[in-house]
Amino acid sequence: CRRSHLSLCSSLFSSRETYNALTNWLTDARTLASPNIVIILCGNKKDLDADREVTFLEASRFAQENELMFLETSALTGENVEEAFLKCARTILNKIETGNLCKSVNSS
Repeated sequence: CRRSHLSLCSSLFSSRETYNALTNWLTDARTLASPNIVIILCGNKKDLDADREVTFLEASRFAQENELMFLETSALTGENVEEAFLKCARTILNKIETGNLCKSVNSS
């Protein structure tokens, strides 16, 4: 229970290159982290819709196929930034309450 329980992945959907790297990053995260890791994919820079190279549908499908939570966010406007952290916190709390996650990373 000493491994990471949360990973927040931020990808620029205005960059096909960063989106294509998600599969490798996800493999690494799942290999190195807790088996019950909570992962949320945040498509950052939602405010730059005109510059996007990855569609909402494509990113949403990737998240669903890889069992990730998904939100599009904008650090500039603050859109969905707090919601991303709240979704993660609620999911982790639920896993703790149902016994699917340790309460403390210091537990064994």
